Amino acid sequence: MQHIYENFTFPPDQSFTIRAEELEIKKYTSLKSHVNFEIALLENCTGKRFIGDHIEDFKGDELVLLGSYLPHCWQYYNTINNKRPADAVIVHFYPDFLGKDLLTKPEAVNLNQLFENASKGILFTGPIVAEAKEILYQMLTAKGLTRSVLLLQLLDKLAISTTC
Repeated sequence: MQHIYENFTFPPDQSFTIRAEELEIKKYTSLKSHVNFEIALLENCTGKRFIGDHIEDFKGDELVLLGSYLPHCWQYYNTINNKRPADAVIVHFYPDFLGKDLLTKPEAVNLNQLFENASKGILFTGPIVAEAKEILYQMLTAKGLTRSVLLLQLLDKLAISTTC
């Protein structure tokens, strides 16, 4: 597989990006990586996941956290419910999106551990996926500080989750 480095720039009025997109059912032939972290929620599809040196089939809703420069790709084979499309919600961010000082605080111990573990990718399962989905969909329409608070809330839930 070809490896492509993606260079993201955030709009000047945003410290991270979030987008929803309909997935195209196809086999992608390139791994991509980027300096920022990524949260990816995939819904209603089956396929194959490539993260770092790990390759695995997947089916259904999937939530992953990817660390900086971690090569990744998904190949989408089919939808599960043919009456709706396969969708994704993608967040790109830097761990210090709220400032470097936050990560030095005692309350950020779990967050720092989450970011360290993300270097190889983290697949979340169980109830945390539905909780994350709810927050991600709120983030899509939230503005200003509310949007940032929601991302921090999501990261906190992921950091204390035991289903990964």
